[in-house]
Amino acid sequence: MKKAFLLILFLSFNIFIYADSGKQGKIKNTVSRDFVFGEERPFKECHASTIIYLGNGEYMIAWFGGTHEKHDDVGIWMSKGKPGAWSEPYKVAKIRNDAHWNPVLFKDNKGLIHLYFKVGKEITDWETWEITSDNEGKTWTDARELVKGNKGGRGPVCNKPIILSDGTWLAGASFEKNTGDMHWDVFIDRSEDNGETWTATPYIELDRNNFSGKGVIQPTLWESALGRVHMLVRSTNGKIYRSDSNDYGITWCKFYPTDMPNNNSGIDLVKLQDGTLVLAYNPVSENWGSRAFLNLAVSYDNGLTWPEKIILEDGSEQGEYSYPAIIAYENKIALTYTWKRQRIAFREFEYEQADASNLTMIVGTYTSGSSEGIYTYKFNASDLTAQLLSSTVIDNPSYLTVSPDARYIYAVSESGDHSSVSAFVFDKTAGTLRFINKKQVGADPCFITYDELTKSVATANYTGGSVSIIGVDADGSLTDQQALLQYEGYGKDPVRQTKPHLHCITQTPDKKALFATDLGTDKIHKIEITTSSNKATDLTSVYRKSSSIELEPGSGPRHLIFNKKGSHAYLINELSGMVTVFAADTENNLIKRQSILADTHYAEGSADIHLSDNEKFLYASTRLKGDRIVIFGVNKDGTLKRTGYYETGKHPRNFAITPDGNLMLVACKDDGIIQILKIEKQTGLLIDSGKTIPVDQPVCIKFVQ
Repeated sequence: MKKAFLLILFLSFNIFIYADSGKQGKIKNTVSRDFVFGEERPFKECHASTIIYLGNGEYMIAWFGGTHEKHDDVGIWMSKGKPGAWSEPYKVAKIRNDAHWNPVLFKDNKGLIHLYFKVGKEITDWETWEITSDNEGKTWTDARELVKGNKGGRGPVCNKPIILSDGTWLAGASFEKNTGDMHWDVFIDRSEDNGETWTATPYIELDRNNFSGKGVIQPTLWESALGRVHMLVRSTNGKIYRSDSNDYGITWCKFYPTDMPNNNSGIDLVKLQDGTLVLAYNPVSENWGSRAFLNLAVSYDNGLTWPEKIILEDGSEQGEYSYPAIIAYENKIALTYTWKRQRIAFREFEYEQADASNLTMIVGTYTSGSSEGIYTYKFNASDLTAQLLSSTVIDNPSYLTVSPDARYIYAVSESGDHSSVSAFVFDKTAGTLRFINKKQVGADPCFITYDELTKSVATANYTGGSVSIIGVDADGSLTDQQALLQYEGYGKDPVRQTKPHLHCITQTPDKKALFATDLGTDKIHKIEITTSSNKATDLTSVYRKSSSIELEPGSGPRHLIFNKKGSHAYLINELSGMVTVFAADTENNLIKRQSILADTHYAEGSADIHLSDNEKFLYASTRLKGDRIVIFGVNKDGTLKRTGYYETGKHPRNFAITPDGNLMLVACKDDGIIQILKIEKQTGLLIDSGKTIPVDQPVCIKFVQ
């Protein structure tokens, strides 16, 4: 997807902008500059600014100021206004005669402004305090200790918290022990009650055998997709380090180095509405190196590469330019940073974001007719048009999965005893696939999923009655590391349930287990994932059979999904046509709560199941008779109520909802079309758009934004 990106910078001196030729995005240099206050100031030094947007072009900015860092007279200072019209600095917080540090401003979804800050001369003795304002800083509440009695600092240590897609607040935190056994460690504070209480994760693992210095601190966070959260951190090892979470920030992978330099100084990052990342940092690869250089970097691939750089401070004037804070709103980006510990510099940008209506759509098919295999399209969600980008020859790619970074695609070939999984390099912009390699799996795989933590793919093998797990290498290729979980048994139906038929594999939101639906034995098999390492090599020890859930005889379980929080699971049963609702506990045990009929024609052909993006509605497809999408409302307790249906084309085997939740695309296999339906978000009802996309035997749809 082509991205348009325009930055207009307001600076009072020439800056240097450079970008790799041919890269996406345009950067325009405009000259102007501002400081939040002048040379006359009521403190000798200032540092560690933070910023939020108030509206009408005005900002609120805070920092700590006093004689010098750690002095007892240091307090938290503030100014409000806009470029050229800032209020005089005023002291907003000073709870006692002790050093104050690292203010963090944060505006929640209700408009309440939170100001967090640290108190204590030594970092190991830090307490975290908070004041709030509901009138844009005219008045503030009395200070409260965020986690009473804690020493070392809880909550945000330096950078702004983020609110995840499920409503959870995440704050990047760290602990610094600077005497004796000196070490720096990062953890995350999570709040599920809008900041009233906080729960700290364990320290995130760092391989100190291949690391120099004390460690890592001061994370900056972003969420790239539902529950997929990432952090970049300051380090003593010359580089910015990174960790990733797949479960809304509950667990995190081991830290790993990026290619971006770090001089053991603070960094900050903001994610724009189109997914573009903008990072503020000092581009120096030396522990306690010079802070005379300050850059912005731009990433279009979720932080994997940073092809565009903007030099804000080029080192020609010696001094400290550090601890940037960066935010985005509407079509603007704003940045503040320490300027020689004497002033707070301010920058403002304009940007033109990418057209979010353009999506890359990948379609898997059966190839017994005219289809060649996998098709990619540029799909415009505004005018509902689809432009074919490429086709890839592969036998019966009935199900596909895309790696989280959208660089690789993995497709099953449903071909009896000669079935396989193929790996492809995916060029999202061009929409092309380049074959890497393939590995044989059990007979007739009809589902595939990717496990980012263990770097592997898993297939549900329908005829083989098994689950195949294959390792994935750093270049996206499939490795020789494999595990096969074979199941036994049979069910009630003498024709369709003579042996196991694995149909779907679903990973729990916390990434600690897989559930495999077995249409042939009326069971859901739980598979425990016994490691969170991203370098798992012995897959037979990582994935272990656990318990099985028995369903009503003749159910024929087909597809299983979880809600975002992992509190409920929903199962479509192919043979009985029932949707089964489960509650899920913290150990990923499924407890049946409800069965409700989807297929009123009892055609034994129920197929796919998905929740709406707001999780207020659930959709299930039924086939063979009265083909349709059945609509359910989701009650507060997770149970369902049937609210309607929409009659589709023939054989709606699979359907997908666009990332914005506005459209549903239905793969009508026997009509050779993908049907485009509009979703009415308030009622969940489906409306015919009158448009279709011709594809021979479509059976799987995936979107990449």
